[in-house]
Amino acid sequence: MDVPQYLRVLWRYKWLLLVGVVVAAAAAMVAGFTLVDGKLVSRTTQQYTAATTVMLGSADQSIYTDQQLGPTQAPGQTVQQTNLAQTAVVYAYLISGDTIRQQVEAQLGAFGSDDKLTAVSRTTQPAGSEQFPGKYTLPMIDIVGQSDDAGRAEKISRTAAEQFQSYVVRQQNEAKVAAGDRIQLTTITDGAAKAAAGSNPAIPLVITGVGVLLVFVALAFVLYNIALSRERTRARRARAARASGSAPELTGEPATAAIPPGGPGPGAPEGFAPPRTVVDA
Repeated sequence: MDVPQYLRVLWRYKWLLLVGVVVAAAAAMVAGFTLVDGKLVSRTTQQYTAATTVMLGSADQSIYTDQQLGPTQAPGQTVQQTNLAQTAVVYAYLISGDTIRQQVEAQLGAFGSDDKLTAVSRTTQPAGSEQFPGKYTLPMIDIVGQSDDAGRAEKISRTAAEQFQSYVVRQQNEAKVAAGDRIQLTTITDGAAKAAAGSNPAIPLVITGVGVLLVFVALAFVLYNIALSRERTRARRARAARASGSAPELTGEPATAAIPPGGPGPGAPEGFAPPRTVVDA
């Protein structure tokens, strides 16, 4: 079985690739960790999110009946039904604001740089993610806590849900809202903390290490192409030298054969002898 050309190239420069592996590992360590008090500390911390789902309801808009009873009204009065899905959007803004955050901090302590509290009105099925909103308008809110500690993320979410429900009751009491007209908040789920996407500390290590190693792989192919180009140049020069050395050298004069003394030259008739010179005594 023939070995692919790229594998032969990589094997030819295996020592260069070995150096690349060492350099890539060192670069990944530098990118992913920092030295603090003599200890290696990850530059990226794992983030966790936990969501508590709260449902909005009311006495005259129960989800367990097939008929919605409107409130009793006096003659000439008009009563407008509350759209709970739209109210859920407003509540999400209130939960994400400073008021509820301050109440949560009073219970759990001041938020760190990695602690967050947000809320979002749900638009998908229970298994869906609000990162990619769906098409539904539901009277549901996800109260989301985020932290680099899974347990603290859950506490932020659950405490915020409790504080917001108490906040709504206080506001209703102050406004003297009748019991039958009040919006009721019901906790559906207390979600467990999950690792946030894209916050894995290993991601910068892998990206940096692979990137540096690819640079050395590309360098191996560059060196191979340079060496191949030089070999082709030497081969062309060798062929040109051999071709010039095998051709006869032309001087422009006819070639003559030397005639030995006393002997016929080449091409003389058979029996021919040069004339003799007789010297008288």
